[in-house]
Amino acid sequence: MEYKAFPLLECKSEGSGRFTGYAAAFTKDAYGDQILPGAFARTIKKQKGKIPIFLNHDPSSQIGYSTELVEDAKGLYIDALLCLESSKGADAYALLQTAKTIDYRMGLSIGFIAEDVDFDEKTETRTVKVIDLWETSITPFPANRNARVESVKSIRNVEQILRDVGGCSKEGAKRTLACLQPYLSADADGNQPNTERDARLLRRADQSRLCNALRAAIGG
Repeated sequence: MEYKAFPLLECKSEGSGRFTGYAAAFTKDAYGDQILPGAFARTIKKQKGKIPIFLNHDPSSQIGYSTELVEDAKGLYIDALLCLESSKGADAYALLQTAKTIDYRMGLSIGFIAEDVDFDEKTETRTVKVIDLWETSITPFPANRNARVESVKSIRNVEQILRDVGGCSKEGAKRTLACLQPYLSADADGNQPNTERDARLLRRADQSRLCNALRAAIGG
């Protein structure tokens, strides 16, 4: 699972819990990734524009749903509704209102699996052509630089799946991931990468495949 954050466009204040913004942009980010227009088309059609809204990518803090997802020239536009009858939804909306009052730019961040990518070695650009979008989160850190920090959560997500679905204990899940780490950072021939960039790219690819395999195993 990967994460990318973008500034929140606006927060409507009619008291309904509704907000709008761009959950993703089609511009090259600080880490060399560029999402292509059309990358979200499959998810939009499959989910009919409805995906969960989390707070800081925490599945235990689901606070609402999107009511509309639309790709335009700028990126992935989202219209969403927070559940104000839940304490977390009401708290999140209050934070959005306060941020608007003091002119602080909150952000939206997407949790996704990149299903089809190209990598240009010359420009060190990863082009993301198809995205399996799992959720959008409200975050107080809208800058793209947080994508690398949040990507650490991919291992934690797999650990949670091993515990919740596989029935592993907390320590058992950690030991399983520790055993997998050498394979996650090696290439197809088992060789360890020579650079940090190569290691990062291999971890991204292998973690995505591992997440896909786990998802298929549980029928997701």
